[in-house]
Amino acid sequence: MSRQMVAAGRGLGCWVLTGEDPDLKSGHRARVTERPSTRGARTQALNPAGWPEELLTALHREVFLMASMGCVVDLVTGRADAVVIAGPPMAYEDVAPMPVIVAEADPG
Repeated sequence: MSRQMVAAGRGLGCWVLTGEDPDLKSGHRARVTERPSTRGARTQALNPAGWPEELLTALHREVFLMASMGCVVDLVTGRADAVVIAGPPMAYEDVAPMPVIVAEADPG
């Protein structure tokens, strides 16, 4: 939908590829923000329907909570500062790439 794809590999960096037929020539280095505080951070919320009321209340007091559209892409393009995943369990393949993607993205 956004015509963006994230590609990363250990020791190879992280890239945001764009366009109809994405390749490294169409992309740019991914970056994550380095916020000094969580206060006001743009935070993607994954699976919020099952979250406890206490968690939602605590997050709303501290961060700008946004519904997730594409959490990893938003995180490495600067549209989000953080991601919170809670609630119903996700499959391993849904979350397994996230540590590599975030670790390989350049700090902002």
